[in-house]
Amino acid sequence: MAEGEEAFRRLWESWQSEFFDEGVSLERRRQAFTLLLRLAEGGFLLPEQKERMTQCIEALGEIFGEVFTRHDPASLGTLLREASSVTVSRIEPSGNRETEFPFPPGERRLGKRSVQPPAEGGSVFEASTFRLHSAGAPIPRLGEERYTIQAIIGQGGMGEIVKAFDHDMGRFVAIKRPFRGEEGKIDENVRIALLWEARLTGQLEHPNIVPVHEVVSNDREIYYTMRFVEGRSLQEIIEEIKRGADATRHFTPFRLVQIIAQVCQAIHFAHESGVIHRDLKPANIMVGKYGEVLVMDWGLARLIGSRRRTLSRLGACVERFRESRSIRETVEGTIKGTPAYLSPEQAFGEIERLDRRTDVFLLGATLYETLTGCPPYEGRTFTELLAAARMGRIVPPSERAPERKIHPILEEIVLKATAADPEARYQSAQEMFEEIQAFLDGSREKRFRRMQAAKLCEEAERLKVTCRRISEELQHAGEEIDAQNDAVRPWEPIEKKRSLWAAEDRARKLEEALARTLSDLEAKYQAALGFDPSFPAAREGLADLHWEQFRHAEAARDPMDAVYHRGRVEQFHDGKYARLLAGDGSLAVATHPPGARVFLHPYRECDRILVPGEACDLGTTPLPPRSLPRGSYLLSVKGQGFRDVAYPISIRRNDVWKLEVRLYREADIGEGFVYIPGGSFLAGGDGNAYESLPPLNLDLPSFFIAEFPVTFEEYLEFLDDLEGRSPEEAVLRIPRNRSTGPLCRKDARGRWVPIYEILFEGDIRRRYPPGEGHEWRLPVIGVSWYDAMAYIAWRSEKEGVSYRLPTEEEWEKAARGTDGRFFPWGDHFDATFCKMLHSRPERAQPEPAGVFEKDRSPYGVRDMAGGVRDWTSSVYERRRRATRTFQPGESVEEQVSCVFRGGSWNSSIRSTRCANRDALSPAARSTTVGFRLVKDPG
Repeated sequence: MAEGEEAFRRLWESWQSEFFDEGVSLERRRQAFTLLLRLAEGGFLLPEQKERMTQCIEALGEIFGEVFTRHDPASLGTLLREASSVTVSRIEPSGNRETEFPFPPGERRLGKRSVQPPAEGGSVFEASTFRLHSAGAPIPRLGEERYTIQAIIGQGGMGEIVKAFDHDMGRFVAIKRPFRGEEGKIDENVRIALLWEARLTGQLEHPNIVPVHEVVSNDREIYYTMRFVEGRSLQEIIEEIKRGADATRHFTPFRLVQIIAQVCQAIHFAHESGVIHRDLKPANIMVGKYGEVLVMDWGLARLIGSRRRTLSRLGACVERFRESRSIRETVEGTIKGTPAYLSPEQAFGEIERLDRRTDVFLLGATLYETLTGCPPYEGRTFTELLAAARMGRIVPPSERAPERKIHPILEEIVLKATAADPEARYQSAQEMFEEIQAFLDGSREKRFRRMQAAKLCEEAERLKVTCRRISEELQHAGEEIDAQNDAVRPWEPIEKKRSLWAAEDRARKLEEALARTLSDLEAKYQAALGFDPSFPAAREGLADLHWEQFRHAEAARDPMDAVYHRGRVEQFHDGKYARLLAGDGSLAVATHPPGARVFLHPYRECDRILVPGEACDLGTTPLPPRSLPRGSYLLSVKGQGFRDVAYPISIRRNDVWKLEVRLYREADIGEGFVYIPGGSFLAGGDGNAYESLPPLNLDLPSFFIAEFPVTFEEYLEFLDDLEGRSPEEAVLRIPRNRSTGPLCRKDARGRWVPIYEILFEGDIRRRYPPGEGHEWRLPVIGVSWYDAMAYIAWRSEKEGVSYRLPTEEEWEKAARGTDGRFFPWGDHFDATFCKMLHSRPERAQPEPAGVFEKDRSPYGVRDMAGGVRDWTSSVYERRRRATRTFQPGESVEEQVSCVFRGGSWNSSIRSTRCANRDALSPAARSTTVGFRLVKDPG
């Protein structure tokens, strides 16, 4: 007995430690308390242990919602029976030695086989190290001692499950048998319930439901045998994962979800067989050593549907017995199940409402804990858990365990399965299985991702509307700024400019808002592609967005942005912009008269200059439309008896050029003039030029423009003629410099001559020595706009031709052609290409016209980037194109300014750009400004 007492002392220390450990689950506490009760009943507890037992009873009351009377043998006995007590058969403290203990009448040990004791310090609740053999009547067989009991592996409300070795079959089995009551008897209701459970489970033949091997029922005993599953419960796996054990390597989130999918199939099979489980939870799911997944413990299973209507007498007895055994009653009915997993209808005890959707809820609750490591309801007591279950409010898994990064699809499945309203749940376990399987095989993921992508694209569409609205507001703001600029002159006080500044501030905020919205718009589309890289709406949206940006970059001649946005369009357009990206256009040419030969020269860059390439003979006009790749070309149109026409064209994306070129004879155009054929050209759009206007395609009629500016030689002929008619006016029209005075004087014969010593100073005289007439070929400078108009009137009268100044648009077209090039020769600058500030090593001074051969426009007009700037007939308007021009003979208001275009001998790089604009008072003179003539075809 001493050895027995020592063994029970060790058991007591282990069990009471398990009971009061806060980290132990309620189920394991209940098991510990059951064994403690058995020790108390057997009289093996010392006085201080009985006091500890009292504490256990109080604690159990809090756990299970009951209040137990202290030291009351009657209540203790009732508790013993209701808590599924077990009796002790023997303890083997060492080796194979057997120790006998007194047990209640009618009980005896099973067989003579011994079981090795557990390792020192092992837990009594680990099946592999149990120190108890189950007590009870011997298990009969067709012969003696068929089964050898190994260990208790589980306990339930009516009995226990033991691991046993089947000597007939040579295998391990699990045996479920009832607890015995007083005098070792089995309660008849318990017998019936166990038999019912065995039969019901045995009828559910499914790979994921534990199979029943045999049922034995006689006057002395009832039990049934099942397949023994070597493995762990899902609950144990979850606990190991929470502890950070190696289980995470074997049970990845994907594998855990697969387990739930298999459980769904088992439950669906049961439902189709007319059975609901009612107590699904991780503890009732076994995962075998070799991957088997089995749903266990069908003790609370209930018939539904047609099977319930044909409930047998045995089944009816079981139903009555189950309901009578509940220790937690509500006024609505009987609560069955584990509190932390109950569906709302179970929590309210609404038995008649229980159906397959109740099990769907429990499946969702099990998946919840599998994903989060926590049951769906939180509470310290049964009452709190019951209240939470009745409310049906479940914290979303991603909020309960954010560190686990739970997939949104799985969260969606969980929340639908655990909806408080059964109508909102999956209507069958099969439906839930299909959703889980779709997630596992990727189809559900694909649907989810497409739904998310569609949602983001809908948000992007709303942002596009916002972008259009902001763009419209920005356009109105720009118009308001233009109006304010027209109303406020630069010299006016600040008070009058505040409204302009306010308009500019509003425009700046709108630009920032548009940039943010465009950024958000792209982010939405990119996020949509993050969910589904092939989602058409997102790809098309990005293609459209970058196409617009690409067009703007091309128009702004921004190659870096153009390359970037084109690449993005090519990445996303899926054929939508194939034709536009190719950029092929078409060209048709007609001439008046017809029959002209047309040659096409594609421009190519050579040493930073665009030069016409090898000619392609297109044939004789009229030429039908033909496809041309995007790019810049020079058409050379040759008609017999007519001057050759240089017609630059720019094939932009899908441009259609239908040219009607009128041919002119040499006499029509005139010596020293260049023919500029009518048609469209790209004006403005150069952000690096001073006061460049926004890009715009303008269509102008044909005109003839002088190849060079008017020279001193030409202008002084006018002065000589004027001197004979009006000497006073001639003096007024003398070219002059504000600092040095007149730039010309009379010679001995009374003729006006340029002053070489003023026009050429310093080292440049070595380049242009005196006495060679270089000063006569200089473009005339120091003349006002009025002087230029006086010269034009004189020459028009003299030659019988209506000369005029070019408009600023005519001047720009003559300088840059049609393709929007930045300089007359192309898009790149070099100081040696034109006469400007840095063209020579010596101090900058004017040089004769035509010296810089490369300063030539596509039409052949010279010296438009450097030399002298040219007066135009356009009245200057800030930030907008001129709406007024003056023709010879018209009066000009003193307060207006007239536009001059081009660069000069003293200009910086920016001033040499073709889109550069500037203006002066028409009475002003400058040594950098001259003029050239234009005339219209007759």
